[in-house]
Amino acid sequence: MRTKQGFTLIEMLVVVAIIGLLVSLGIAAFRDAQKKARDSKRVGDVRLTISSFISADNEGKSLCLDNAGACGAAIGGSNVKLSTVRLCDACSGGTDRTVDYANITSLKDPLASGAAACVSGGTNCDYGIKANSTIGDFEIYFYTEAPAPSLNTVGAHSANKHGIFQ
Repeated sequence: MRTKQGFTLIEMLVVVAIIGLLVSLGIAAFRDAQKKARDSKRVGDVRLTISSFISADNEGKSLCLDNAGACGAAIGGSNVKLSTVRLCDACSGGTDRTVDYANITSLKDPLASGAAACVSGGTNCDYGIKANSTIGDFEIYFYTEAPAPSLNTVGAHSANKHGIFQ
């Protein structure tokens, strides 16, 4: 009697199910890794901004709104995106020398860069800076998707010249 060589339908279904399970576990792990990577970038961006603001404060600079690449008015009565802020000799006229220690105008949230500025408690938002912030007294808002490095909670966080807070 001659035996048939090959796989049965049941064997093929078992193999396909196992491969599907492994792929779904891999995708879940990949998504977690992406969240952690975005959060690491957020924390790094905020730390860089803090150190830039401290250096600028030591040099007597001001925290102003961007006016087409020049120094605009001081930050007003509402939160704004961090990317709209410049470090200047003085706010106003637009002719003042600007200093961009960390290219702050290019810092955008890796996932929500087109979104509104974060406010205290916000999620899915771009980096925000508190209304009426000055170089000596600023507060930056951002959010995390997963427990980020040095932060144990997910969600809204703030930072000032003393560091990052939960």
